[in-house]
Amino acid sequence: MPETHGVACRCPPIPISVGPLRDWFHAPVWESVPDLVADAQSASGQWLVFCDASGLGDALAAALRARGERVVEVVAGDAYRAGADRIAIRTTDPEDYARLFAALGAAGRLPDRIVHAWCVERAGADHARSQSIGFYSLMHVARALGDTAAPPRRRAALAARLAEVLGGEPLDTSKATVLRPVMALEHEVPQLHCRQIDVVAAPAEGEARAATPVAALLAVLDRAPDASERHLAVRGSRCWRRALRPLPLQAVQPSAPVWVDRGAYLITGGFGALALAFARHLATRCRARLALLGRQPLPPREEWQRLLAERGASVAQLERIR
Repeated sequence: MPETHGVACRCPPIPISVGPLRDWFHAPVWESVPDLVADAQSASGQWLVFCDASGLGDALAAALRARGERVVEVVAGDAYRAGADRIAIRTTDPEDYARLFAALGAAGRLPDRIVHAWCVERAGADHARSQSIGFYSLMHVARALGDTAAPPRRRAALAARLAEVLGGEPLDTSKATVLRPVMALEHEVPQLHCRQIDVVAAPAEGEARAATPVAALLAVLDRAPDASERHLAVRGSRCWRRALRPLPLQAVQPSAPVWVDRGAYLITGGFGALALAFARHLATRCRARLALLGRQPLPPREEWQRLLAERGASVAQLERIR
């Protein structure tokens, strides 16, 4: 029975049915959402919109105000500056995020809905900026919100060039890190329900694509929370959701043995626990001739017997000699 700090763990075993290996795997696919039906409870509320440089966030905030919503905009700046409905913060400063939510709480304007659109803009080859306005910004928002005694609320993280839905869309892989907070944060901050929505930003010169219509984006944002719609994409006036389709593995019959009897194999990192276990397997299974390559040298061979007999070396080093 395992022990943890002297306390016996008496948890009963949990039965797990994993099924055959061939059924473990799935492939992501995009499915069309037939109807964009708004949530009846989305008619009003306090919104917090992190506005991007491409203008989509500004257009969204204007559309929300036009239908009677209360909106506070957040923009990236070089210092914290607060206006009536527009606040500038530094993207990399956790204190600015904490200050933002503290100010909203003091004014009675903590948001019911948060739309984070900073990842819509193009960061190009600037990987550090891509992370600061994406992954790290989402983490700072969640941490600051988690410190407030707030009721349940929804958050949508908008990104552009993150999903290939129709084929041929240009992708920006540096933004892929925003997917992890969307999947994990609502488990750590219970008052959050998170969605990631891929949109089409204002096209660059020479690109024959239209930006996502704000009306279509609003219809998606107004949808009721649904676990099957955690990853969405808007293309034109249509919405798509990411699903997982079973991808059974087909049995493969190799034409020749993978490991050759008496074959010679080089194992890099050869003195690590995994490499040593693999080396033992090859030596037992096919009598392999092995060359283990590691960064730390072994003691001179003539000292091996003495070190093994006297245990005159570390446990790891003795294991490597054996």
